[in-house]
Amino acid sequence: PPPEFKETMTFQTLSPLCLTLKRQDGTDEYISPTHPMALTLIKQNLQDKYKAFIGKDFPDNEHAFDFKATNQPRSSLITIKADTPQESKIRGFSCQFQLTAPIELMKICYEGGIGSKNSLGFGMVETTKENNKQI
Repeated sequence: PPPEFKETMTFQTLSPLCLTLKRQDGTDEYISPTHPMALTLIKQNLQDKYKAFIGKDFPDNEHAFDFKATNQPRSSLITIKADTPQESKIRGFSCQFQLTAPIELMKICYEGGIGSKNSLGFGMVETTKENNKQI
C-alpha cells in the first residue's frame, strides 16, 4: 500500500538518484544531491513530471519546497549498453533524503521516481521509518 503522504517526508533511494546539468558543449554533468543546484533541478523535475501526468502546469504559488540529503551520498557509475557503440556511463547517487513539497509532488516522487533517467531505472525511492519525526 502507498504511504500516507505528508508535506515533509524522508525517503531512501532504491536505485541511484541521477541529477544532470547540461554543459555548454551539450554533454551532461552528473551532480551530487549535495550540489547547490540539486534543489532547483529536483523541483523543476517534479513539476515537469506533474505536467506530463496531469496535463497542466503545477500551480507554483509559494509552496514550501526543500531537499536535503540526510546521509553522505554514495556515488555509482552505471554503464548503459555495455560493449556496444552506444555505450555510455551515467553517474547516480544512493542516499537518504528529506523532501518538503506539496503532497501532489510528493506522490509523483514516490510513484514516478526522483531526478532524471527514471525510464532507465534511476531514482526509485521508498519511504523510511523516520517519516513521523522532523530532521
